[in-house]
Amino acid sequence: MGVRLLVRFGVFQWRLLASRAIIAVLAVGWLVLLGLGAAWDHDFLATAPLLLTFLAVGAFAGVWGGPDEQALRTWLAGSAVSARAALLASVVGRAVPLILAVVVQAVVIAAVRAQGAGVSVGELAAGGGAVLVQTAGMCTVLSLFLPGAFNAVAFLIVAASAFQGLSAFLAGADGLTKVALSIMNPLLWSVPQRTAQSVWGPLLTGLVLVALAVLAAPARAVLRTASLPGAVLAVESAANSFRRFLRRRQRVLRGVGFTVPRGRIVGLLGRNGAGKTTTLRAILGELALDEGGVTWQHGCRAAARFLPETDPLAAGLRPRHYLPLVATGAESERVHRLAELLHVGECLGARAGALSFGQRRRAALLVTVAAPAPVYLLDEPATGIDPLELEAMKGLLRQLRGEGAAVILSTHLLREFEDVIDEVVLLDGGRVIAAGPVAELEARLAAVALDRNAELPGLLPEGSVVSGARIIVAEGQRAALVAALTEAGVAFQEVPPTLHDVFSWTVQSTAVRVEEGSRA
Repeated sequence: MGVRLLVRFGVFQWRLLASRAIIAVLAVGWLVLLGLGAAWDHDFLATAPLLLTFLAVGAFAGVWGGPDEQALRTWLAGSAVSARAALLASVVGRAVPLILAVVVQAVVIAAVRAQGAGVSVGELAAGGGAVLVQTAGMCTVLSLFLPGAFNAVAFLIVAASAFQGLSAFLAGADGLTKVALSIMNPLLWSVPQRTAQSVWGPLLTGLVLVALAVLAAPARAVLRTASLPGAVLAVESAANSFRRFLRRRQRVLRGVGFTVPRGRIVGLLGRNGAGKTTTLRAILGELALDEGGVTWQHGCRAAARFLPETDPLAAGLRPRHYLPLVATGAESERVHRLAELLHVGECLGARAGALSFGQRRRAALLVTVAAPAPVYLLDEPATGIDPLELEAMKGLLRQLRGEGAAVILSTHLLREFEDVIDEVVLLDGGRVIAAGPVAELEARLAAVALDRNAELPGLLPEGSVVSGARIIVAEGQRAALVAALTEAGVAFQEVPPTLHDVFSWTVQSTAVRVEEGSRA
């Protein structure tokens, strides 16, 4: 990750940090109590370190491991920023201003009370900074392994540990304090000088924890690159399984394979749990495959853009704050033009928390496509979008296709996107049950629409699928279906098959074949 992108990531992280109300409350509370302590001649060496420590821990707890942080990392999976680089940039983005806060506190305390306490400004700054590095390391590790619900409790434990460490640095450690330090900071036992005044203990502990967290962060799988004439990527027999705690291993992908042509909109369709999102993660390299692989056209993976299914916008930030990170290199003229197309021009400068869900979704889509890319991966982009705005979204997809980009559209809204999807990949149970151009798949079927009050005949041709008031059969069964309905006196009308018909017929026909195979 380049230095410029690292700086942008740090600035964004600080904006995200500063947008949290808990940070403002802690900062104001620290300043007020610091002023009261000065007015009442209170012991700063007992109060200020505690308040600053809770300010620092509150800053980490306010964002680290929370849904906004996790959503951002998921969103960046579609860019050149790896999970490890993003995690390391997060540490830098938070640690620098917090260490500066320690220096400011040291100067304030030294100017008022600390001169006669035997602790110099440099020692106090070094001790406080070391404790904050340790806090950063602990919070980083916890955010990787603990669910969000447990992070608050864990951060309180870290706060107590940091306070004990800073108090021991200022006043010396003995008795229960020394025991508490030893329990909460086990890595201190590997430090040669384990004195209360030594800054090396918490500093080295924090650096080791940060390094371990970066190593433990999920690494991007190695993706092959090759020359793919007319295509941007190819998925080849991808298979994946996972195992939850105390449960059997479950297969998610079972030999998924397809090719994404350049300048086409490919619909990744399937029921809930069919493996659509897992397939997208495998394509991006965020998921290691047990078998098979993904091959990208040279230079396409680094420039790909991804829109996750979950809302990636933090409530306290504005959508334009994400542009330097997610849409690196986006030109203002293109951003303005696409914003007008999606009707989100006024939303870019508004706080995301003040926008409706549909507005946030369209703003996130704009940020994703703001920079030209060879391929866009969109996971359920139309969630929460009303019919009028859906037409604007389809206009955007046509424009991206006209630019020569490939679009992988994961959706369950078949009827709504039928007129823009060029090719489909139908998934069911982790398998590809049909793939190809929409026109070819529709040409393999025949469909009839029954009158509203019509009753189905007792016998239908083999392989018939009933979907609402429609009956779908293979093209070769058209004559048999028409004859059966005519003989039964059922009023009907032959209609062209739709993408929804293709999906319904393929899913149900595949289920019948699987059931017959299991019986055999």
